[in-house]
Amino acid sequence: MDADALLSRGQMPLNDVMAHARQLEGKDLLCLTVSFKPTPMIEALGEQGFRTFLRSGSGEKFELLIAAAV
Repeated sequence: MDADALLSRGQMPLNDVMAHARQLEGKDLLCLTVSFKPTPMIEALGEQGFRTFLRSGSGEKFELLIAAAV
């Protein structure tokens, strides 16, 4: 999922990410690419019990991996 593409269309990525994250099961991961560190999203996901892992992607991009709520 590309957060920058959602933002460019005027959409708020958090709503889409939360909807997809709620469908995760077991060892499923959701990968979000973004050009900035999405601290508010990481905090919101953590408050809902999801596990997140942020890593540097290619170029100026970050990859936020989201695992099912525990």
